[in-house]
Formats: sequence, C-alpha cells, structure tokens
Amino acid sequence: MPTSSFIHRPRIATLLSVGLCVVLAVAASPAQGQIRIRSIARVKGQESLHLRGVGLVVGLNGTGDPDLPTTYRALGKLLTGSGFELNRDLNGREMIDEFTGTQNAALVFVTAEIPEGGLRQGSRIRCRVDSFGAATSLVGGNLMEASLTGGPLVVEGGEMPILAIASGPVDLVNPRHATAGKIDDGCQVVVDFEHRFTYVARISNEGQQFQIDPLTGRPLRGSDELELDAPEMMFFDLVIKPEHATFGTATEIAETVREYSFVPNGDAEVNAAIPRAKDQVTVQVPIPSQYAEDPVQYISEVLDLELHNKPKSTTVVINRQSGVLIIGDDVRFDPAAVSSGGMMVETESVRRLDLEDNGLVPPGPGVQLKKLTAALNQLQVPSETLMDIIVQLKEGGFLYGELIIQE
Repeated sequence: MPTSSFIHRPRIATLLSVGLCVVLAVAASPAQGQIRIRSIARVKGQESLHLRGVGLVVGLNGTGDPDLPTTYRALGKLLTGSGFELNRDLNGREMIDEFTGTQNAALVFVTAEIPEGGLRQGSRIRCRVDSFGAATSLVGGNLMEASLTGGPLVVEGGEMPILAIASGPVDLVNPRHATAGKIDDGCQVVVDFEHRFTYVARISNEGQQFQIDPLTGRPLRGSDELELDAPEMMFFDLVIKPEHATFGTATEIAETVREYSFVPNGDAEVNAAIPRAKDQVTVQVPIPSQYAEDPVQYISEVLDLELHNKPKSTTVVINRQSGVLIIGDDVRFDPAAVSSGGMMVETESVRRLDLEDNGLVPPGPGVQLKKLTAALNQLQVPSETLMDIIVQLKEGGFLYGELIIQE
C-alpha cells in the first residue's frame, strides 16, 4: 500500500478496534459545485419574531402549583374577568386564601414564534407552555386565554400591545418531561406581521447611496442639493449566514448579481447603482426600475442565482461523541511529524504522494487535509486517533483553517 510509507508503528503497538469515522471532504466538479444564493443568504427584514406571555393551565389532576399565592391571584383575576365575584375583606381586597389547597392549576410561560415570512391577522401557529411554579405535571391541562406580546412593538406610555392570544388543551413535548407542553395551532395572531425588506435610497453622481427617511423624504446622511437631486432607487440587503460569511463569499455574491442585472447600453444612472458588499455579512442590492412595482419577483430571481466561484470551505468540524469528522475541501496543512495512538505520522510524505498522484505541480502553502485522512482511513486508523492528529496539527500552527470541536 503506497501510503504506508509515512506511517511508523512501534513493534509493540497493536491496532485497537476501529471506531466510526465519517469524513465529508467534497471535491466537486464546477458543475456540481454551483449553489444558489438562497442556500447561504437571506433577505434582511425576513427575521423570525418571538412572542411571550404568562398564562394559567387548569384542569390538572392534583399536579398543579401547591399553595402558590401568585397562582391564586391569577385564578381570582380569571374568575373576576368572567363575571364571577369573589369575597372581599374589610379593605376591599379579594380573598384569594379561599383557593388554599387548590392544586388543579399552574402558572406557565407561553411562547410562540412568528416565522421569517410573517403572518396575517387570524393566522394560527403552535405555542409552547412551560411551568415555572411548583407544578409536577401539565398532563390533562387546558391553557386559558393568555395574551402574548414581544418584539420591538411598543405603544405610547411604554406599554407593549397584545399581538396574539393563546389557549387550548396542552400536549406534552416529551412524556418524560411533564412540565413542558405545546398546543398545535393554539396561538392566534391578532395583528398583521408584515416584514419590510426594501428601502429607498438616492444615488449621487459619485455612485454613493444615501438612504431616504420615509417620514421627511430627505437623505439620512447629508442634505445638500446634489443629494436631493439625485435619482431614487429601491434596495434590499442580503445577509449571509454566519457559517458562510466571508469577504470572498460577499464579493462573489455581489459580482454574480451585478452580472445578472447589468443592462448593456442601459441607463447610466441605473447602472451606476451596482450591488456591493458592505462587509463579509451584508450585500446591498439595487432593484432595477423595471421591477419597481414587483420587487418580490426580482428578489426571487436573485435568490435563485447560482454562484460559480464560491470560496471553498476551510473549516474542520470534530464531533467526538458521534465520531463524525467533517473537513472542508480547502483545508490544508504544512509538513509536520505527529505522534498519536502508538504511531508516528510524517505529513511530509503526504506532500510527496500528492506530487506523485497529480504530477509535478507545486503543492502551494500546504497539502489538502482530506488526503491525510483518506490515507489514514485506508489503514483503518481509529477515529479518535485521527481526530487527535488533526487537533495537534491545529495547536502546532500547521493547520490552515478553522477547527470546531463538538464534545
């Protein structure tokens, strides 16, 4: 076996049982490597929103909050709101001590999530309920109407408006965890959640963008006559997902959209507004005038564009618990001698094998890590040893790439 030349084992060393090791080192052809923008980026403004509130679950079989005054007050408020009059003491306060010993109710946190695309009034979604008192089980319980708020919406006086109402019979999320439940379609939104994803800006003669204040119609940065006379355009921003956010990826997305949108012999002012990478996370995209009345169509087309030259991944992910190893196609390392698991690995030999396999081509700053893992896998090296070797290469400064270890 040709790769055995760079593995040295002491005579007393024996190969232990082979662990599971899955290596994903993709070396796709250009046609196979094309990915769509939508798979690595989203449109800014299309974010999920979390709603929250406090509710009361009733109908429990003696598994609710025992002797919790807060729960008793909630019961009293619920009854009063339903037209039932509670007895009051001489000071006019409701006598909640009448509920003492009641254990068929529990206070819960109620949460729900508005999806990225938003919702319209009347839509129903799943909500979750979690006990935060001394209840031992929510089995058989029913959530009474609970008001949910959340997000950045605030009315005058600092109060948060009611955004949704949740209620219904509770099902356990996990039978072994009886104090957490869910209600499918148990949350009804009472307002429209419309996520804005476009904005208007002016383009100066120098090609600079100035975002417009929707209230005043003036640029948010500066207000001289040159900017006020500049043409207005509609824009949207692409936000690259964290695991793909690099300057190279942002530049490639901007260039791909520019090539798609550029109009030969077109309006100079329109072509002056080109897609540009603001940073490694955000790409600003102008919407062509022909799509001004239908920006959604253009955004859909942009998201479906394929990237032909996306920078290759330089990330290594190690999951010791499952024994899974994921290696990006462009992770490289420099020659080194590593000792682990009763064996000595001389990675300089991998460089020589790389030249033998691919011709006399300079290997560059390092050898692809996947070549080392492939050779070690052929020798049935245990997954733990392989992972230890990669960690040692990284700690020694021989590995070029990000190493993520999941214990």
